[in-house]
Amino acid sequence: TSIDNIITPTLIAAAGFKLGPAELELGVGGPFVIVAGDRDPDSDGGTPGNPNDDQRFKIDGQGLGNVALHLKTRFLKTTRGPKVGLGLVASVYLPTASEKQKFLGEDGLTPQVMAILEKEFGRDRRLRLGLNAGVRIRTGAKEFTDDASSFPTGNPPTAETPFTNRTFTTGTELPVGVGLAYAITPQKFDVVGEVYGAVPLGGENYFPLEAIGGIKVYLARNSFLTIDGGTGLMPGKVGSAKARAFIGIV
Repeated sequence: TSIDNIITPTLIAAAGFKLGPAELELGVGGPFVIVAGDRDPDSDGGTPGNPNDDQRFKIDGQGLGNVALHLKTRFLKTTRGPKVGLGLVASVYLPTASEKQKFLGEDGLTPQVMAILEKEFGRDRRLRLGLNAGVRIRTGAKEFTDDASSFPTGNPPTAETPFTNRTFTTGTELPVGVGLAYAITPQKFDVVGEVYGAVPLGGENYFPLEAIGGIKVYLARNSFLTIDGGTGLMPGKVGSAKARAFIGIV
């Protein structure tokens, strides 16, 4: 089974407030996921020279992914002292995927904690560096094997459906990322780049690691447009896309 394309429009909302001296932010993200792929190997119908009887065994799905809840706090600000920012984000991803076995999302509750470090450089603070690292906890190993059991009950395989019997397994992992941004025109236009992924603490044939680059265009004081694209750095591993593109607006 190969997943050829995933499109994920995500609606995100957040609200900030103060609790005593603590600055807090609550956020929620709701992804809608569209998946299209192929169950290799396809069939030429026994006639390699005749494409009219070829069969492609596809997989597809669409629906709600994992709704995410976030709580963020900040301990240090880049506008004070050594211009270093330090924060913490605690998240939980809910098992809200609307279709099972369609790669729309996790099938269990997945908590995550991330530390965030920021640093600004230069007199005019044009160059910014961000680092984050944390832990994403999965209870037990999550395994997928491309065989008859991997099909949804509403769409069982036929005698002609192929299986590769390949397996990938995920478990608890350490998400990490490093990003750079440079303001070509401060508060108007930035170029950005990032390498992000996760270090698996277990599992098989799974290692998400990608590099992306793009631009950030400020539309107003607290509103901006981002356009990014990149590629996976671990070919052949589940979670490392051949190509990825983003567009976002705040």
